[in-house]
Amino acid sequence: MIHFQLFDGFRATTDDGELIRSLGRKSECLICLLALSDDMEVTRERAAGIVWSDRGEEQSRASLRQELSQLRRVLGSETIIATKRSIRLDLKEASVDLLEFRENAVVDTIASLETAAALYTGALMAGHDPKSEGFEDWVEDQRRTLENEALGATIRLAQHHMNAGQAEAAVKWAEQAVRIDPLREVSHRLVIEGLAATGDRTAALAKLAEYSTLLHAELGVAPTDGMLALGQKLVSDKSDIPLPPPASPKSSASPLGEAFKGRAAVAVLPFRCLSDIKSDVYFADGITEDVANGLSVWRWFPVIGRYTSGQSGNTEVTMQSVARESGARYVIGGSLRRSGSRYRITTELSDAGTGQQLWSR
Repeated sequence: MIHFQLFDGFRATTDDGELIRSLGRKSECLICLLALSDDMEVTRERAAGIVWSDRGEEQSRASLRQELSQLRRVLGSETIIATKRSIRLDLKEASVDLLEFRENAVVDTIASLETAAALYTGALMAGHDPKSEGFEDWVEDQRRTLENEALGATIRLAQHHMNAGQAEAAVKWAEQAVRIDPLREVSHRLVIEGLAATGDRTAALAKLAEYSTLLHAELGVAPTDGMLALGQKLVSDKSDIPLPPPASPKSSASPLGEAFKGRAAVAVLPFRCLSDIKSDVYFADGITEDVANGLSVWRWFPVIGRYTSGQSGNTEVTMQSVARESGARYVIGGSLRRSGSRYRITTELSDAGTGQQLWSR
């Protein structure tokens, strides 16, 4: 079996750990493209267009044929299966670190999240120069997606350790989340709370000062009121930052929550229409359906489509009720706004339990 490591560069090794050095740069691009495609399969046309975007159609197809021949010679015809129409990576003959990462990142247990966090050693194909603008654009989008997934998994892992009374472990993983995204407040807060819970109030205050300096230098802003209040607690002799009590096992309030078997489910709330035009309401409903349908093709997580509770709008109260009633770990919502003949559509991903926004675009 061949083992591919796509985080923090590219490595291919055999079962006995021997490094495969004879793969070309374009072959590495092809393997990355296959690993992130549905069913590990991509059409020849798409592969040629992305990996050889700087060449004409005929030349890119010829280059693909030549590279495939070399790739299958090195890895074996059983690992890369090529037909006249498509190319496929056979997972019976290969393993890929990012696939194992994703399988574990959606299971909301300490063991699975630690596996995922340990696998994310750096950005996808970091330092790789494909000499193709098409691949560069494609892989950059994939990097951002995987970075967000790694950040979410690592933050959840740190929070799990805090809830279990394991402050030192919480600090370790929260600091890794800070390295992934240095400006994310929730990561810094977990570091500070974890240090305070271990009794190292001085280190916690130093971390808060570092975060304040970073925000001012990078964004020209001050910490939020919540972080400033945390700082006041840290400097007060009368106030303490207690270690959260260990979480006691609770039965799920939702039958769906049991059915997910620990996998982090996503609920899609109706998109808010911020227009007075009636047809725009139907348009917003259509966007909600499109988002739910688009997410449902991913096998990494269950999707609860067009979820409706008794409330409207993507408020924190609504999210918490969704988490309670449906068992969802995350909520996607958004809004639609008209300006003349143009529309602005905003999408938000939030933690269903806390209401904290994790991503928006």
